[in-house]
Amino acid sequence: MIFVSRHEPTTSQVALASKAGFQLVHVGDADAFAADLADQLHALASEHEAHGVACVHPLVALEAISLVSPLQLSPWFRESVAVGVFANESRGGEFVASGLTTYTMNYAVEEAGWSTPTRKTFNLD
Repeated sequence: MIFVSRHEPTTSQVALASKAGFQLVHVGDADAFAADLADQLHALASEHEAHGVACVHPLVALEAISLVSPLQLSPWFRESVAVGVFANESRGGEFVASGLTTYTMNYAVEEAGWSTPTRKTFNLD
């Protein structure tokens, strides 16, 4: 799963991703307001042969989800895609990811469309 952020993943982000069954591959930042954000995400996912996108910025997550929406029929993530969004908090002045919510969609060949996202939430113990 590519991790789109200007910061390297924190220990808590790596732990949460692992708990969710993903390994984060840091690819740097993307301008969430860029007109070509979809193209940037597509290129990064393709380059790293990723089956998902993880981020903190909600606009990046929405764009990643919209790329595989049933209306668009853009199966550039192969058979399935997961989009992960980290929840952040400050603990004693230190940045900590306190949760990770993933949305997983599968491509249904018979229906030629994407499934409704399955939502899962993972928290630090």
